[in-house]
Amino acid sequence: MNKNITLDIDEKVAIKALDYAAANDISLSKIFEAYLVELVKPQKKF
Repeated sequence: MNKNITLDIDEKVAIKALDYAAANDISLSKIFEAYLVELVKPQKKF
């Protein structure tokens, strides 16, 4: 399970995520983890 994943993330969304992480002292990996979970939820093709 060592695949490279490229995400199409809107620049504004990325900036908001960075700001949110900085303001709330959250690591970005946690945010993207949550983002990926939400991304995968609707279509369960995996």
